[in-house]
Amino acid sequence: MGVVGGALEHGTDGVVGAVTQELFAERAGLSKETIGRMEQAMGSPTLDTLYKIAKGLGTTGSALIAEHACDEVSELVRGLPEHEQEIACVMLRALSAHVSPP
Repeated sequence: MGVVGGALEHGTDGVVGAVTQELFAERAGLSKETIGRMEQAMGSPTLDTLYKIAKGLGTTGSALIAEHACDEVSELVRGLPEHEQEIACVMLRALSAHVSPP
């Protein structure tokens, strides 16, 4: 499942589970059909659609993408042997220190 489908399925703050597709679509400013396609990971959303979905979830497009990337990195690291997990963590910390503002 893609970034959007997973977010819509789980909701970032329980929003989607508590409302219908129609109500969520209205909240996000999108059609019910668009929301249905995104839940089923049928096609790729435009950036505009992604940001509207994020707004409907009460988050930002950047946070939505970052959450998916974090999950993907975690999955990749968990699949490594323990020693390589330690190396990957050291490398990720170094990368984080390099790209994060002081």
